[in-house]
Amino acid sequence: MTSGSSLVANVFEHSHRVKYVHYALVDQLGENILTKGIRERTRLLSECLANGECPVLVHCNAGLSRSATVLIAWLMAAHSLTLSSAIERVSACRGRPLHINPSFWMALAAWERELRGWPPRTPPSFNFRPAWVEHFEAMGCARDQIERAVRDEGDWVDFDRAFNVLFG
Repeated sequence: MTSGSSLVANVFEHSHRVKYVHYALVDQLGENILTKGIRERTRLLSECLANGECPVLVHCNAGLSRSATVLIAWLMAAHSLTLSSAIERVSACRGRPLHINPSFWMALAAWERELRGWPPRTPPSFNFRPAWVEHFEAMGCARDQIERAVRDEGDWVDFDRAFNVLFG
């Protein structure tokens, strides 16, 4: 399964020995994994692994954001892990820090809230604010404004509202 743009050619796409699934997910601000089919992708991963159909490889261009996001979402759904535990597991397997897109963080927080039946205003089990602060301070936003955008206006899960606080 690839998660990303179609800029990198896949030589196995037409092979009869390899089942190839492309998940069109662009690593850009505003991209929402929940509306882009993450539920179907996590279900497909679980089905492939459960019936022994084939080994599964999930990849994207750099392996730091899109593929990590797909695997974290799958671990949360298939193994009932919290967002924090899923991130810990993927980070340990990768052996290097993840650099997940800010809108993916919020979508993962929304996914956790949905899977666990948590009410609005419940913060995620993983504190992604430092990643948001680092990303948006580099774009000239003030730390207190970023904190307010994530926690208060975006309720941890609404990227569009949080982004509007930062950039109007």
